[in-house]
Amino acid sequence: MSTLSWNCRGLGTPRTVQFLKECVFQKKPNFIFLCEILCKTEKVNRIKRSLGFEGMIVVESIGHSGGLALLWKFNEEAQLLSFSKNHIDVVCSPKNTPAYRLTGFYGNPNRSDRSITWQLLRDLSSSSTLPWCIIGDMNNVLSQRDKRGGRPYPNNLLEGFQQLVQDLGLIDIDLIGHPFTWERGRGTLHWVEARLDRALATDSWLNLFPGAKLLNTEVTTSDHCPLLLDPSPKYSNGSSRSFKRLIRSLKGLRDSDSIRKYNDANKQLFEVLTQKEIFWKQRRKQIWLKEGDNNSKFFHASARTRQRRNQICSLRNDRGVVVGWEDGLQDLIVNYFQTLFKSTVMNWDHVVNHITPSITGAHNELMMSPIDAAEVKRALFQMHPEKSPGPDGMTPGFYKKYWSIVGTDVVQAVKSFWDTEQFQDNLPFTNIALIPKKKSPLSMLDIRPISLCNVLYKIITKVLANRLKQVIDVVISDSQCAFIPGRLITDNIMISYELMHYMKRKSHGKQGYMAVKLDMSKAYDRVEWGYLRSVLCRMGFHEKLVSLFMVCVSSARYQIAHGGKEFGLIIPERGLRQGDPLSSYLFIICTEGFSALLQEYERKQFISGIQVARGAPRISHMFFADDSYIFCKANSEEANHVLSLLHTFELASGQKINYDKSSVFFSRNTLVADRDTICGEMGNHEADDQSTYLGLPNIMGRKKTVILGYLKERILSRIKVGRPNFYLEQGRRFF
Repeated sequence: MSTLSWNCRGLGTPRTVQFLKECVFQKKPNFIFLCEILCKTEKVNRIKRSLGFEGMIVVESIGHSGGLALLWKFNEEAQLLSFSKNHIDVVCSPKNTPAYRLTGFYGNPNRSDRSITWQLLRDLSSSSTLPWCIIGDMNNVLSQRDKRGGRPYPNNLLEGFQQLVQDLGLIDIDLIGHPFTWERGRGTLHWVEARLDRALATDSWLNLFPGAKLLNTEVTTSDHCPLLLDPSPKYSNGSSRSFKRLIRSLKGLRDSDSIRKYNDANKQLFEVLTQKEIFWKQRRKQIWLKEGDNNSKFFHASARTRQRRNQICSLRNDRGVVVGWEDGLQDLIVNYFQTLFKSTVMNWDHVVNHITPSITGAHNELMMSPIDAAEVKRALFQMHPEKSPGPDGMTPGFYKKYWSIVGTDVVQAVKSFWDTEQFQDNLPFTNIALIPKKKSPLSMLDIRPISLCNVLYKIITKVLANRLKQVIDVVISDSQCAFIPGRLITDNIMISYELMHYMKRKSHGKQGYMAVKLDMSKAYDRVEWGYLRSVLCRMGFHEKLVSLFMVCVSSARYQIAHGGKEFGLIIPERGLRQGDPLSSYLFIICTEGFSALLQEYERKQFISGIQVARGAPRISHMFFADDSYIFCKANSEEANHVLSLLHTFELASGQKINYDKSSVFFSRNTLVADRDTICGEMGNHEADDQSTYLGLPNIMGRKKTVILGYLKERILSRIKVGRPNFYLEQGRRFF
């Protein structure tokens, strides 16, 4: 039941026809929608017969422009509803599948007439209540992110298309593969790419085909790439339907036995509905939503959206070969983590010795006080009740609700760990959930592993984290703003704005400056345990506290949990669990060695930092967890010193700098030749005005609506495009 959509830009050349035949042979679609065919019906009919298709509708081109064609494999699979020069609308009735609407659409290429085709879609929307999917060349983008190169897309066209999608209750199906479907001027200074082709569907269509995928074939003879929509249908029957049928059959009966059965069925129905509500509430993962409808379409749509985005069908191995679940993807994932968590020989003394001890006896006494029940209960009730469960299958909500029953045992388990420095059997076992960093992950580098721990384990580490939190500001330098009480992410953002603004305006002077933005690859997963222990001891933590921390870290046992399956047993030799309450604090303690090394290099004048004005402090680095900036003079000498300290830190901590994703921002007075030399020596690329830090642009130019437009688009994509009409305006709350 797959559909191939392509703006072929004319079927008059043998090359285009041959490419179409090859596409159909490889993809085997049931439906083919073609735009701008630029030919007569006879030509399309010959192509149809050569492809072995039976059904066809053609809208002939007008002069040397336009023309549409929709072909389907078997005559009985489609019935024509309507057509025009911009659309072909049919009812699809494939075998063993409920009927749905498929509309091949071609947006007016003239921007001034775009609203006419939008009105056409509004009219089509009211003509049928069947599940509806629209596919084709929309000749419009949904956001500025859908376009690369050239001028920004006009806001009136963006907002008009977004409003249309919202009003019709359509959802944009994520594109797998290259993010753009049209291009012009490849390889030139005027190279422009955009996502003009897409598939939009109603929520009822996505309910019918929850596993639907939209693939960009990426190879084309036109300036548009063909799209392949694969519905992959799945069906499910709600457990409440049998109760509803029973209630209907008993409703008119008045004998005592029927009344008793009616009341029992009614009670069981509402128990099932309550269970379904809780199930979808947990699945939707919309923690930011505090109030709203129970078990509404919004809940279902949120869960389905997460499911589609988190799906991993295949990944490339080290040789570039695509591997699926049927041919070794499990082994690929397990081998990747076994290699990632394997320790290497490190030398951390040169880094650790630069850290200044800061924990006093009073601090240790505060953290070593006896465990009490109130402290354990407070740690539990600080957790969100609906966090994803670990191997125990429990959420914190269960422990909260039944605290009066399980509280004594939980407190005893925490005290037992504190006294014995050992966990109960299987308590440290952890599931690794695989979360794609982007819509279409290509390799394991595009996957973020999140640890799902047992609730009792998290309560223990939460107690330790709360105690560590009381003294964390003492051991962490001012350059680190993450996870420290009283320090905000906005502090780093404002300082970086001032520094970047200074560098952008510095157009005079012989000495240029640069800001090196570092990307640490799998930062949490590469932390060496020996380095962490050495840093904790150097800072002055009591031996028992160090032992407790290290038992939490080194006791990890992993298995992969994805798609309802659990596989692999991974015993790590390094790394911190992302999802463990203690890990964030231990990680920034590890980065303190990096900060101490930078301060030592600055003291020896190996790097200079930046001073934006007389009397202003000199800034050499800023940290927010693993997001790092280093500021220094733009010359080869200081660039080599930066490389030297990075290499030293890598050898000590196990961290690995991804130089391909790292970047360098130069002040305006830095010569182009110097920029090229420094980037070549460091293996980085030069950052442009579009670069970001902590999710916000580094540079604010004059066109602020364009620079910050993506923030508005991101909010709209969540409220309007991604989940249209699922909750009322007065029901939206933002915190």
